[in-house]
Parts: sequence; structure tokens; C-alpha cells
Amino acid sequence: MYTIDTARLKLVSCDSKMLSMLIEDSTRFESYYNLCLELNWTSFGMDPLNYSLTQLADPAQANWWTYLPVIKNGNSVIGTCGFKGKPNESNIVEIGYEVAPAFRRNAYGLEIAQALIREAFHKHHVSAVIAHTLAEENASTAILKHCGMKFIAAMEDPEDGLIWKWQLDRSI
Repeated sequence: MYTIDTARLKLVSCDSKMLSMLIEDSTRFESYYNLCLELNWTSFGMDPLNYSLTQLADPAQANWWTYLPVIKNGNSVIGTCGFKGKPNESNIVEIGYEVAPAFRRNAYGLEIAQALIREAFHKHHVSAVIAHTLAEENASTAILKHCGMKFIAAMEDPEDGLIWKWQLDRSI
């Protein structure tokens, strides 16, 4: 099981077996992996997990999709995070994250974003990391700014409407 460690969290990379069990039977998942899915651990539902599962059919996509942020003291899953696939032809990768409502305002989102950025830049040939947020100042925009990301553009998303694109280029 591949993990990215931070001070308070371990980001556990989901393989096909883990995702399948999480989607099909959360109680069995919790028992098998000795993890506790916190209340409202995901607000996005199972669709993104199902999509990640289809992408993991390609072995080159391993560790480039869904991670579960787990509090080290207690084994609680407090959200989802990860990359939206391996780097593209320009060596750019996108990150995303969510934290369950009961665990917000504790800097977990910042810790997750920093860990994903560090992972992308230090262990892979990534030239830039991007992220998208709702088109308004909010906790996510504050986190991305704190990570050094810069606002790039406002853009129209077919599902979410107007969104903002953020980017951090690899420093030399």
C-alpha cells in the first residue's frame, strides 16, 4: 500500500481492490483495512471513485488517482484527495482534495495540498501542478494561495459553471 506521510496524516493511495471494496461495501472496507470512514467523509459521492476505478485499469495510472487522507492517531478517513491522472504531455498534473465538515478549519486541507504538491515535484518529472476551485474566495483558494499557487484564469466548466484555475510551476 503506497502512502504519502505528513505530520498528522497518511495519504493512502487506493488501488483497484481498495476502491472496489469502498464503493461496494463500506462496512467491509472499514473492517478489512482497519479504517473508520468519518461522517460525510466525501461530499462528491461514489461517481469520482467509480471513475478512478476505471482509470486504474491502466497500470501506468497507479498512484495517480484517489488517495484517502487518514488521521494517524485513530485511523479515521476524513475525506478524499489525489491527482486527476498522471502528468499530461506537458508534465502538468492536477490535484484535488476534500475534507469532511467536522475536520475543516484544522489545516488538514493545507496539509493535504502541500503533500500532494511535494509528491508531484519531488518524486516525478512534473513541471507544474494545477487545481480548480469555485469562482469565489473560499477556504480552497486560501489553501492554494498559501501553497504558492497563482490564479491563472476563470473558465467555464460544463458541470460546475464558472471556475478558477490555479497553478504552481516547479522551481528550479
